[in-house]
Amino acid sequence: MKAHRVRDHALVLRNVHVFTGRGNTLDGVDVLVREGLIRESSRTRLDPRGARVIEAAGKTLVPGLIDTHVHLDFLSVRNGIHGWFQTRFALPRALEELTRNGVTTVRSMADPLAPVNRLRKRVLRGSFASPEILSAGPALTAPGGHPTSTLAKDNPWLRKHIAVTLDDPEAARAAVRRLHTAGADLIKFVYQGGLYGPDRIRLRKLDHTIALTIIEEAHRIGLPVSAHTHCQEDVDALLSNGIDSIEHGVIEHELRGTETLQTWRLAGARLVPTLSIAALFPGPSGGLYIDTARKNLACAYEAGISVVAGTDSMIGAMPPNTLHDELRRMVHAGMCEFDTLRAATADAADLLGLRDRAVIEPGRRADMVLLRSDPLERIENIADIDLVVQDGTVIYHAPDPAPAQARLLQPIWTSGHRLHRPHRDHRSVPCDCAVRPKPLLRTWGAQPVLFRPTHWDSAAHRNRGR
Repeated sequence: MKAHRVRDHALVLRNVHVFTGRGNTLDGVDVLVREGLIRESSRTRLDPRGARVIEAAGKTLVPGLIDTHVHLDFLSVRNGIHGWFQTRFALPRALEELTRNGVTTVRSMADPLAPVNRLRKRVLRGSFASPEILSAGPALTAPGGHPTSTLAKDNPWLRKHIAVTLDDPEAARAAVRRLHTAGADLIKFVYQGGLYGPDRIRLRKLDHTIALTIIEEAHRIGLPVSAHTHCQEDVDALLSNGIDSIEHGVIEHELRGTETLQTWRLAGARLVPTLSIAALFPGPSGGLYIDTARKNLACAYEAGISVVAGTDSMIGAMPPNTLHDELRRMVHAGMCEFDTLRAATADAADLLGLRDRAVIEPGRRADMVLLRSDPLERIENIADIDLVVQDGTVIYHAPDPAPAQARLLQPIWTSGHRLHRPHRDHRSVPCDCAVRPKPLLRTWGAQPVLFRPTHWDSAAHRNRGR
């Protein structure tokens, strides 16, 4: 069903339970939206003339969700014409699906900036429903670094457009200024060396002086800076130099000692743990990163480091409910539901410098998600969406009430070009479709893993092969 827009003179959500996004909840309030903004939140009944009223007793209102680390699916694009078709057709559909899952803002990390800017212009014109896209443009990296020698190693077009290689500080300053002029909202650089993936590709790490130059120049012109890291020594090298966020954090090994965590907390840099991708891709040893990433997230959270939600998902190649899975993984790592929801709303907006949204209070932009059940009781309820409001407009209303259920992700293993899923008796049962694995999954050199929501399984599929 196509997401639809309903523009009202005024909108009232009646008698709703509210998670404000900050440090409190409100029970039994009416929330008034007019001209794109939250105008009033009151326990007194609100009846503005001509308003559309939605009865929301027993439901929970949360701010629109923010995914602070995504990529748009350009991995298979090999020329400009293909890129145009991708931004014209495939990506708008994928972004619209994202809004139906309550995501109203995303931060694009290491994507071709010109195509992303074209997408953003179409979103501003109202051509299709989409989260608002903030973009870092291409990542800054070392010659022979990630992603030029990994994800883009066999794709010249992609290698040219998703990364800028730097080998001296002046080139770094110039690159930061060019990205700023081209419309980048932040700067991302890759600070990772060593071996990469099960193919054990040896990466060259960005020179430390160049990394510090990037931070200095970006801050001079008012852009925040994010760093992709995998190891503790790399995090240590950046914390005292004003880095704004650490993507992935320490995932190659368990954190050693407490000094790094203490420095991290005092520095105020945010951690974007990206557990969803850690559960999908293997490291140099061949094992998945997820166990180490989860343990280190628990340590960081207990140490008081600010954590924000980001999936590192590939929009258009991974399920649109991946952020729901990320939040579930954060709770299972030891974060409480309250802090996890803040990580995907108010705290995420603070990292992105968006003071106009992600909190339900008068004067804020009306990006909100109405849920049929309370995610503070069970984080999986974040998937139980009734309607989505973006910028004061109802952009999606679920077609029919369904029982609250967790839309968790279930693995589907591939064998050749046939999809298989685990059967209840642990046998692998072929599915109806026969597709090639996505390029994203092939580049890692290991047996690829695809994901689909559990509600995809039908009774017919469950009984096949018996």
